[in-house]
Amino acid sequence: MKQNNWVQVGLAIYAVLLLFSCKKMNETYLPYIEGGEINYAGKADSLKVLSGNGRVQLSWLYNPKTVRAVIYWNAGSGKHEHVIEPGNKGKWESTIIEGLEEGSYQFDVYTFDYEGNNSVKTSASGSVYGEVYNQSLLNRKTKSAVQAGQDALINWYGAGTGAVAVEVTYKVSSGAIRIIYDPVSKQQTLLQDYLPGSVVSYRTLYLPQNNAIDTFYSQPDNLAVEIKLQSPTPVTTLVGDYNQHFQNRNYNMLFDGNYNDYMGTLLTAPASNLPQSFTLDFHTPTRWTRLRFWMVRGTTAMTYNYCAPEEIEIWGSNELDNDWSKWTKLIDQKVVKPSGTPRGTLTALDIETAEAGIELKFPTNTAAYRYMRWKTKKTFQDLNAVQMCELVIWGF
Repeated sequence: MKQNNWVQVGLAIYAVLLLFSCKKMNETYLPYIEGGEINYAGKADSLKVLSGNGRVQLSWLYNPKTVRAVIYWNAGSGKHEHVIEPGNKGKWESTIIEGLEEGSYQFDVYTFDYEGNNSVKTSASGSVYGEVYNQSLLNRKTKSAVQAGQDALINWYGAGTGAVAVEVTYKVSSGAIRIIYDPVSKQQTLLQDYLPGSVVSYRTLYLPQNNAIDTFYSQPDNLAVEIKLQSPTPVTTLVGDYNQHFQNRNYNMLFDGNYNDYMGTLLTAPASNLPQSFTLDFHTPTRWTRLRFWMVRGTTAMTYNYCAPEEIEIWGSNELDNDWSKWTKLIDQKVVKPSGTPRGTLTALDIETAEAGIELKFPTNTAAYRYMRWKTKKTFQDLNAVQMCELVIWGF
């Protein structure tokens, strides 16, 4: 047989095999399209779920050939239908599903075109937040809230995970209510034109996720803005209070605003033996928050040395009584030299700390007392006299 005949025979065999193969493919495919070829609508492309308070928002890229969407969750027990309005070309299509219980969900989305054809399923997971999450939110903690001239200044600690801002409500000098918002990135909040003595309320705003559609709020807290208290009146009539002073440098000098002079008791043993105490009368029960005292500064002989107080107790009472059992001890603190170097030497940090004053803080929610009693138990050089420049007390 000639070569051309062999080629023709080969082509004929190939044609028969190809026909048989196509027939088998059709036998597999045709039963599923007996009513014609299946047409699918465009699916919900780039589907995402945004969390909310008892709700979620589902978003996907707009497809001009779709007219509605049906969304299922909880294995089909939940259903939500959404009408797709025309004209959102190049934008996102979105719908909100309300009334969901707190928890995690998977949402299955089917879209439909003008002819009623549905898309293939698109799925995405998301969370719904509610009362359980809300009850877990903590308010941002305050370091201090202090009146500053005509304003007030709140100093904050860091904020919890998910916190985005604080909302502060206060009264201005006219009595009107003002509400301000500060991001948690700010460590201070300024209350301009604050009405002295009025209560400040604040709460912290949270987003459980960066793209959440709802903001959650912690339970509000109230805070009182502390003020620098008016100078109290020294009292030296109680047994144990020491009232002998070097060159008339009496307790009133602690409140004269002069940081270049000092109060000093008389260094005469045994009458001046430590502990030494003195009493201050605030004339009305007062809540103290903190105090700051200044040692004699600018000299290695007097700063963290000599007669500067090292171990201190602060007591409070509403009765001017010699009996210490009628008093409540509020502070028992040792002053620590920052550098830890021996007496007579000062580092830059020692000097800076002394210049700022040594601060003692009263316990949170200390009761209101009329009388404060200062007791020096030990001085830095163990001398039986006490020397300080100034004493400033804050409270409400």
